[in-house]
Amino acid sequence: AEPVQEILGGVSGFLEGTDRSAFDALVVELAADGMAPELARRVAALSPSLAALDIVEVAGRTGVTAETVASAHFTIADLLELNWLRDQILALPRNNQWASLARLTLRGDLYGDHRDLTTQVVLGEEAPDSPADELVARWMRRNAAPVDYFRRTITDIRASGRTDLTTLLVAARELRNLINRTS
Repeated sequence: AEPVQEILGGVSGFLEGTDRSAFDALVVELAADGMAPELARRVAALSPSLAALDIVEVAGRTGVTAETVASAHFTIADLLELNWLRDQILALPRNNQWASLARLTLRGDLYGDHRDLTTQVVLGEEAPDSPADELVARWMRRNAAPVDYFRRTITDIRASGRTDLTTLLVAARELRNLINRTS
């Protein structure tokens, strides 16, 4: 419980890119609606806080500090656009039991794959006590070809303007392929 509380208390400090922008915008919006600033920050941190259990699990399995794992987790999400993929999955319709189940399954797979990728990144270096941005940068350089292929897939899906279950399943499969190619 203590490591989870530590991550929850500082989750906003780990956010990168669009997740950081979304957090900041929500804090401003909530404060403008009259919410106390501290409460606005806590509410805005609820969604990214879902990662706390995965972060603590990876830290426990790898021996890498929870802070380093958290930073790597959110950096990976930003650089590989996993946050965009997550948002597209969350936007899928839930108009019947099967659509809801498909969305739930895809979201669960994404979270599991993100956890596996974070584990791979923090364990894949000879100096796991390095800062997270260095761990991620070295992993990205070492795996440039499969990372580029994954990024092109996400770029192509985004450019198509079509983010339905079919395209998101392809993106999820390519994320799993990235993990397999780089392990």
